[in-house]
Amino acid sequence: MQIPIGQIPEEGRACSFHKGEGWLEELPGGSGPLEFTVGGVQVSCTLKKVREAIYVEGSLVTEVQGECCRCLEKARLPIQCEFRYIFLPEPDIHAEEKELSRDDLDCVYYREEIIDLEPVIYEQIMLQVPMKMLCRDDCRGLCGSCGANLNREACTCPPRGGDERLAVLKKLKLRNS
Repeated sequence: MQIPIGQIPEEGRACSFHKGEGWLEELPGGSGPLEFTVGGVQVSCTLKKVREAIYVEGSLVTEVQGECCRCLEKARLPIQCEFRYIFLPEPDIHAEEKELSRDDLDCVYYREEIIDLEPVIYEQIMLQVPMKMLCRDDCRGLCGSCGANLNREACTCPPRGGDERLAVLKKLKLRNS
């Protein structure tokens, strides 16, 4: 979603848009294949212009589908989040280096008088997806011996004994101090 800066009035502009399933893979400079798929994304935001700075406040709603890291079944994660960014003109690349402050982390730079919201939406979705996706919070996973899905059936494997190399530790007796 690209918005020309000239179309943003001083009092602000509200916009909303919908991206269909698979739009994330079409982004240029993507990070390669993802371990999950993103459904349609509904975005609504307000853009306000103050001199050269563009303030963007908005929210997005989508759903991410992937594989549960414990039981390997399908996992669905609804995502609903709010975001705020400040778009500034791209700085001169020949300017001297400076240390970033905390306020600089909320800034995004634009060039050619166009605000591109797609990288911002991509970033927000990536920030919401956990490193290890679960089908549900109490997922019991797979049996380490037979591979049975413990969410659906009880495992019939005999209980595993401890590691034989650590059996000597059972004989230790601790003294009370």
